[in-house]
Amino acid sequence: PLLELDGTTHLKQSIAILEYLEEAYPAKPLLPKDLIDRARCREIVEIVNSFIQPMQNKGTVEKVAELDPAFAAWIPKVVK
Repeated sequence: PLLELDGTTHLKQSIAILEYLEEAYPAKPLLPKDLIDRARCREIVEIVNSFIQPMQNKGTVEKVAELDPAFAAWIPKVVK
């Protein structure tokens, strides 16, 4: 994703955009106020960012298929 701020300033990547919006607009938070709930949201973001998203990357899947065809066959069962 890309967030265009003023025509010349752009932010890329989900986590950077989320943190920017959270800090720039504190009156309209995206994350819950409760600290534990905020941490849980960040856990989910990290699962998507670190586990699910890379397995949707064609280059990653192709390399995994070269190294371990059985694991590559497992990816579509987990990432739908």
